[in-house]
Amino acid sequence: EHKDLGNGYQPSTSNLSPVGIIDLECYTTINRSPDDDRVLELCGDAITNPDLRSFYFQSANMDDSEAWTKALLSDRHSALKDEREAYRQVCESFPMQLQECSDMIDSAEQKAHDAHKETYKVRSAA
Repeated sequence: EHKDLGNGYQPSTSNLSPVGIIDLECYTTINRSPDDDRVLELCGDAITNPDLRSFYFQSANMDDSEAWTKALLSDRHSALKDEREAYRQVCESFPMQLQECSDMIDSAEQKAHDAHKETYKVRSAA
């Protein structure tokens, strides 16, 4: 039973409502507690993200602990693969984009040259 604190708030012992989102992209390391293998520490790299706070999780058993470790590391690996693929696509499209820009410059230069010739003809005829 929850006791009303007088302001309409009732504390809950099992509040499962989300309170925010944790971006896991910077979290690259999972450590296990030396005292209990079911306790996992999710943390950032000590060199690239030394100020990143750690998160601790305790699983019910070792199988769950292994599953969480694999899921967290797999998610990071998948994100890196997606990022690599995006860079590859950008690199592959760059020569085509460069050629399109070159063609636009050539076209603009030709139009400017033609306009200059036309202006010269008009002045010469006058």
